[in-house]
Amino acid sequence: MDLLPTSLTEDLAGLIHVLHQQPSIGGTIGLAAVEDDFFVAVRLIGGQASVFLSDLTAALDWPWPAR
Repeated sequence: MDLLPTSLTEDLAGLIHVLHQQPSIGGTIGLAAVEDDFFVAVRLIGGQASVFLSDLTAALDWPWPAR
């Protein structure tokens, strides 16, 4: 388990890029808290990324740089 820089929570594409660089046998999971509003879980298996938001309204309310 590695801690990544806090600045990665500002850029979903950057978080996914860094997770691709982590060594893994069966996939990589990253968790990022975005202020006190919600968290994002990203699971990478092969070249496919799955993203889970803890609060569905965050998809509309939060200004995501990478959509």
